[in-house]
Amino acid sequence: MHVRVEIQFASPDTGDWEAVRKLGSVLTTRPEEVQVTASDQPGWLIVDFAMRTDAQIRAVDRIDRIIRMHLGNRLESIIRFPPTEAQRLRNKRKSARRKLRNTTQLNKPSG
Repeated sequence: MHVRVEIQFASPDTGDWEAVRKLGSVLTTRPEEVQVTASDQPGWLIVDFAMRTDAQIRAVDRIDRIIRMHLGNRLESIIRFPPTEAQRLRNKRKSARRKLRNTTQLNKPSG
């Protein structure tokens, strides 16, 4: 599952960038694919990585525990599970099928 963690610092320095990268590397199944970027909003760093599929509540607990343990100077953190492109396409197809099914049921003559 794809995970995005956004972490706010007063003023992120090189050590914060490395700590955020390490956070992603510890939690991921593919350390070479961890990406750390700066947000458009000042002070926020974003780390994207993949985790093994698990219940999101368990993943949030694990991520939060590691954030609290290793990033004590953070001001705020946000954990997200954005859908992958494949999930977005699947959801779009499901929505289209549902709309079609509802439309055909509404157009059936009542007998």
